[in-house]
Amino acid sequence: PYNSYSDSKHVVTVPGAAFLLLMFDDRCCTKDSSDFLQLYSDVGMKSCIGEKMFGSDWPQHRVIIMGDTVVFKFMSNYSNTHWGYRCEIVGHMHRSTDENLQWLIELE
Repeated sequence: PYNSYSDSKHVVTVPGAAFLLLMFDDRCCTKDSSDFLQLYSDVGMKSCIGEKMFGSDWPQHRVIIMGDTVVFKFMSNYSNTHWGYRCEIVGHMHRSTDENLQWLIELE
């Protein structure tokens, strides 16, 4: 479960990716619209991707994000909390070369 009064921002970048595939866990759940996740395509959080996600109505299919970056902005209020969210992210490259996969070396 997530904490009350959550206000988190997670930036995920896969350098060189043409697009990102996001797959949300079936257990994703928040209390209601006051506890939500919003996706953005830029670090400045000016370009929203889709609608806010909350409650038990989360994407059941893969979400495609064009580009190499996605920002997860999660907020919750003071009341009861639920399971939260979990998302698997896969970056798809234009072409896989050692130069494009430099980020992979940094993960080791």
